[in-house]
Amino acid sequence: MAGAGAGGMMSMLGDLDFGGAQAVSETLIKRESGGGVQVEACYLRGASIKGPRFVQVRLTITNATSHDLTDFKVASTSLSAAQDVAEFAVVPTIAPGATITADLHVDFDGRCPLRFELAANEWRGKAKLNPPAGELLQAVVKTEAEFDALVSRLGGMQENSGSATLSEAVSSIGVPSLVLAAANVSQVSTTDCALQ
Repeated sequence: MAGAGAGGMMSMLGDLDFGGAQAVSETLIKRESGGGVQVEACYLRGASIKGPRFVQVRLTITNATSHDLTDFKVASTSLSAAQDVAEFAVVPTIAPGATITADLHVDFDGRCPLRFELAANEWRGKAKLNPPAGELLQAVVKTEAEFDALVSRLGGMQENSGSATLSEAVSSIGVPSLVLAAANVSQVSTTDCALQ
C-alpha cells in the first residue's frame, strides 16, 4: 500500500463491513428461485489446505424438494485468467429435507467474483461468490518482537494515518473487535496496555 495515503486507506476501509459477524455468510441460491434447493456460502477463516492464496468457502446445501438430489457437484466454473478453484467431491445423494456441507477452496485473484454452476440429476443452479475485501486477507500470528522486526524492514511504506469520528455506540476500546469482525486478521499481542 505504498503511497496509499490516508484517503486511500479510508476508501479501502469503506469496503469493509464493520457490522458483520466473524465469518461472513451469504445466500447464493434461494429456495424459491432454486426449485426447492437453497445454497448458502460461508467464508471460513483459517488456512486453506490448498495453500495461502486460497480461501475456504463452505457451501451449505438444503434440499427442500420431495425427491433425492443425486450426483450433486460443481458442473462448471467461469474462471478469470489467474483464478483457481478446488471443487468438492461429488455428493452421491441429498435426501429430501436434508442439509449437507461441502467445501470449495478458491483463489479469487483479487476481488474477482467466481461464477459457477451447481448440478444434480435433473437440477441446475447458477451461483456467484463475490468475496468481501476483508475475507481475502490471511491472518498471520506474530509476536510483538516479530512484528516490530517486520515493520522496521518496510521503511514506512505500510504506515498510514487518518482520523475518524466514533459514534457513541462505538468506543475506542471496541475498535479492535470491529476490525477483527470485518477482516480476517489477527491482533499482535502487546505489552502496551493502551493498545490491548
